Amino acid sequence: MPNKIIQARACGAIMGAFIGDALALGPHWYYNLAELRRDYGEWINDYTDPKPGRYHDGVKAGQLSQAGFILTLMIPWFR
Repeated sequence: MPNKIIQARACGAIMGAFIGDALALGPHWYYNLAELRRDYGEWINDYTDPKPGRYHDGVKAGQLSQAGFILTLMIPWFR
């Protein structure tokens, strides 16, 4: 496989990881699906703030979680 294709796939995977981290910020750490659906509905399709008193309380929609911060450490050009 040509090097440019591998680089493009790697970039896509990294961007997908950042997007997934930001999308999961609000509904992170729900173990009860009924509670998750009560707070966020049947489908999450946008960035959401964490609910008060839940994990990541005080962080705003679209910001990085710990996983996102760790992901930035593996990308020297991101800093």
